[in-house]
Amino acid sequence: KLEEQATHDHLTGLLNRRGGEDAIHREVARAKRHTAPISFLLADVDRFKDVNDRFGHAAGDRVLAAVAKCIRDQLRAYDHAVRWGGEEILVVLPETASFEAALVAERIRKAVERLEIEGAPQVTISIGLAELGARGIAATLGDADEALYSAKQQGRNCTRRLGDERATMVPSAVA
Repeated sequence: KLEEQATHDHLTGLLNRRGGEDAIHREVARAKRHTAPISFLLADVDRFKDVNDRFGHAAGDRVLAAVAKCIRDQLRAYDHAVRWGGEEILVVLPETASFEAALVAERIRKAVERLEIEGAPQVTISIGLAELGARGIAATLGDADEALYSAKQQGRNCTRRLGDERATMVPSAVA
């Protein structure tokens, strides 16, 4: 029970930063050992500050918990979801190249968009994605963060991959 408390976020039930970093290092080591791809999604609840300001922090907590569950429900048993910080959730996708990760990201984005949360507005998420490359974990997570920033700049509620000139998938592109 103590290990669970030390590695999981109490609000969302996801891995916390500490537990997430452990999972990342384990999965990256496995990916290198098996020469398998591994991708990362960094998701952020759009306009989350507005949710807290307009509906209160209790509503913000419900939004975070609902988004976390929604994301977790879209993942395979061996994927990892991490409350990375604030309203950011990092998803670790072992054995997944960036093209497949974009499909997962879009599935997650659409599922969150359909959420109905009592006492809270409809929410969306923006997602940045990156596949592990030769530059290592920190650079790859930095790429995902930069792609997330780009998604926010492009109007939110979309998925971006660093280097793309346009969203990997925009909401209207997939029926």
